Amino acid sequence: MKKLLITGASGFLGLAVVKLAALQPGLDIYAVTTGRKRIFPENVRVIKANLLEQSQCKQLMESVRPDLMFHFAWNNMGNEDSYASRINIEWLKISLYLLDLFAKNKGERFVFSGSWHEYGNVNEICREDIPAYPRNFYGASKLSFNNIAPIIYEQHDISFVSARFFSIYGENDTRIKAAIPHAINSIGRGQPIICQSPNNEWDFIHIDDAAGAAMAIMNNDYCGIVNVGSGLPNKIRSVFTAIAEKMEHRDLLTINEENKITTTILADTSILNNVIGYQCRVPLEQGIERTINWWLQQKNRI
Repeated sequence: MKKLLITGASGFLGLAVVKLAALQPGLDIYAVTTGRKRIFPENVRVIKANLLEQSQCKQLMESVRPDLMFHFAWNNMGNEDSYASRINIEWLKISLYLLDLFAKNKGERFVFSGSWHEYGNVNEICREDIPAYPRNFYGASKLSFNNIAPIIYEQHDISFVSARFFSIYGENDTRIKAAIPHAINSIGRGQPIICQSPNNEWDFIHIDDAAGAAMAIMNNDYCGIVNVGSGLPNKIRSVFTAIAEKMEHRDLLTINEENKITTTILADTSILNNVIGYQCRVPLEQGIERTINWWLQQKNRI
């Protein structure tokens, strides 16, 4: 049995990966959480820990001694104030410490949760080999980890992957400020919504595909950076319009036609598709419908 440790296990992506990993034979799974109330599969060992405390990190890694590890834990504050900057720096330091502990405890394969924010607004297809120019502290911190990590994993001969996830959406996503949840939640409450950047093109990937791609990456022997996205451009105008029409409230949506600026954030998925061997399975229209149904269920429970 291989020991698989997953940090950020109660988060949006982390929980989806835990549930998928629990279906794979041959894994002894350890899910690290800060204590958020989540329902985990019965065959998963749940560990409560504050990873921003180095002593708890050390105790965790030395007690579990994982062979495999997903590192999803990281606070994306969604702003650029001094507190958010300080938190990103703390996560950068602790993530490098976790990688070092993983190496010293004879770990084999480490998959880091990177982000499209590392690229910045490149306004072109994002390939893993192009220069990255992050424009926020979150992206800069993630990129800094990827720039420093080789010093650790190359010395210890660790198999390392940085999975750069693009815009994940889907059921169980409670991030109200994210584009799709924001549109669904606003319209579901009968509140008007304005699509401020209708011509921007984003790469949206459903949570099932993000988790499936993560597991495919873990089960592969490829090392390096891997974009995890659909590879399909979707205008924000079209996404918001689809949501409003499916919820039968097109009247609540206003498009800011005066904004002609187009920013493209699109993943080149050649490595994901052709090397890792993973193809996304959930079309955007189906994923939006499923996400709407989930949000409406939550509203009815209130």
